[in-house]
Amino acid sequence: MRKFANQKWWLLTMLMTIPVIAIADGVPNVFKSGEVIASTPMNDNFKNLADRVTALEAAVGPQPNPWVKAGDNTSKAVWDVLVAKYPPDKYEWGNNHNSIAGEVHKVTFSSWNQGIRITTEEYLEGDGDSSDPTAGFWMGGSAWFYDTNGTFDDVCTAAGSFKHQYWQRSATGITFRAGNGCGGGDSWYVRLR
Repeated sequence: MRKFANQKWWLLTMLMTIPVIAIADGVPNVFKSGEVIASTPMNDNFKNLADRVTALEAAVGPQPNPWVKAGDNTSKAVWDVLVAKYPPDKYEWGNNHNSIAGEVHKVTFSSWNQGIRITTEEYLEGDGDSSDPTAGFWMGGSAWFYDTNGTFDDVCTAAGSFKHQYWQRSATGITFRAGNGCGGGDSWYVRLR
């Protein structure tokens, strides 16, 4: 074991160098020891290497980090089990409320003195149902509340469920609009951070 310990840095250097040598194979300009190097051939070498790295990155493509359905938003008890299985420090969370074709809205968990608040990122809401369509749309999102100090979610909390509300960005901050009552929120999704 001691013999290997003495050689580990040499082996590590070799393992790190082999991919560089493989990528560098076939560069347009090979220089000899003591030769003065002009900038144009050196730049050609760097461009060649950059093109090869770009081609390798394109061949591999972006590494997928897909959303995976964790469970349905049926109760606080189900949510507790899912949070234990998919801890927020290791997983991003999302919900597919008001989504099209499987899109997932990222959510944020928070608390304030008491209870739980879960909020989606901002998205366009509304049906454009007024005579002036721009008045029928707003930027906002969905939120779920459980056991806050306020009384507005008490019925849902007593039923073991989150209270759903739509929120709207306004000139004075946030305005809450109607929601889907207790539960209201399709499914929870997770993905590795």
